[in-house]
Amino acid sequence: MNPTSIHEDRGSIPGLTQNQIKLPDKMTSCQVAEDPIKKVAIFGGTHGNELTGVFLVKHWLENNTEIQRTGLEVKPFITNPRAVEKCTRYIDCDLNRVFDPENLGKRMSEDLPYEVRRAQEISRLFGPKDSEDSYDIIFDLHNTTSNMGCTLILEDSRNDFLIQMFHYIKTSLAPLPCYVYLIEHPSLKYATTRSIAKYPVGIEVGPQPQGVLRADILDQMRKMIKHALDFIHNFNEGKEFPPCAIEVYKIMEKVDYPRNESGEIAAIIHPKLQDQDWKPLHPGDPVFLTLDGKTIPLGGDCTVYPVFVNEAAYYEKKEAFAKTTKLTLNAKGIHSSLH
Repeated sequence: MNPTSIHEDRGSIPGLTQNQIKLPDKMTSCQVAEDPIKKVAIFGGTHGNELTGVFLVKHWLENNTEIQRTGLEVKPFITNPRAVEKCTRYIDCDLNRVFDPENLGKRMSEDLPYEVRRAQEISRLFGPKDSEDSYDIIFDLHNTTSNMGCTLILEDSRNDFLIQMFHYIKTSLAPLPCYVYLIEHPSLKYATTRSIAKYPVGIEVGPQPQGVLRADILDQMRKMIKHALDFIHNFNEGKEFPPCAIEVYKIMEKVDYPRNESGEIAAIIHPKLQDQDWKPLHPGDPVFLTLDGKTIPLGGDCTVYPVFVNEAAYYEKKEAFAKTTKLTLNAKGIHSSLH
């Protein structure tokens, strides 16, 4: 295991241990006036075999009473209908990785991968990014086969509005845990389907096998959306939210499975790591197990917090799990600029 990127992540903060790392402190007494939220989209089926979002969005397309809030346009939308029809993650390529300027700017052609063409359509319908017409918030609903429970995915550590929203959702769900995964990283951040919105929100709930529906997972995702929409409604109605702080897990590096000379997997996730997402993993702790019984431990000199442990969809991406570090993010108080 090469802990290089751990040192790179910490290199600019000499003298701090892993658990002391803080992003810039923004906890101040001042209030920030934010524009009211007008347009919200809820995406399901970005990955066609992650069925909770598909099931909920199809339900809300038939009966949207549950997601209606006064003065708010809420649009449920199936993002990858062909993949949903086939109950597969994608047709040609991962829709949740192609919302970059290069792909969105390609000349429309039947020769383009289906998901790139679909990304351009979605960008036209809900974006384009940073335009006056783009949707304020997109909730993108996902499932994971990993034991991650309720997870909110944050793309920007300095976004007061989303930190406030996530704080509200976490508080409302308690005592059910809700984790925040921060994917802000110079090379590991990816061009998500939701990134065309002013406020992109990833919602990831598991464990759930691909192509399967579990009632408990569906109920948890449904509650996350309910609390998120309640927060938006309260904000639009003039409620002031005081400064707050949340705990987040920031991506550091992705770890591949050990491989042999042919590039095939040579060791599997160790039983002591399996299902231990968000739990501290210390140097020397078991990580992988070879078929001849050899344990491969975590290298490096600092504790990490693994996520997406043994995720089924990430075998093709050569990712056994991701290492994260735990941080505290602070947000200023916010209120609607209309009030």
